[in-house]
Amino acid sequence: MNNNEYIVQPNQKGGYDLILGGVGLSGQECIDLINELKENGIVSEEAEVTLYIIGMNNMPQINENAKKFTSETLQQNYNMSMDPNSEPGLKPIEEGHHKTR
Repeated sequence: MNNNEYIVQPNQKGGYDLILGGVGLSGQECIDLINELKENGIVSEEAEVTLYIIGMNNMPQINENAKKFTSETLQQNYNMSMDPNSEPGLKPIEEGHHKTR
């Protein structure tokens, strides 16, 4: 599995496993990805999604129903984690560009 890939697969609990490559995603990035998967019908709206990062001790086996996707955000997060000059922090919020629900 590459740093820019993630896998979605049904699990035995009736939900889905979401296995992320590289260093994973931030909390908000995970929520956004799960919402996108639900909006696109890849994961059912009511399904519980369990998140894993590749290499975790309790990670499930990838099964025959797994679907693999790529994510530019996963690749960017990995690249940033390998950059010795990057600094942790939040992106500034631009005036007038707030999302509301």
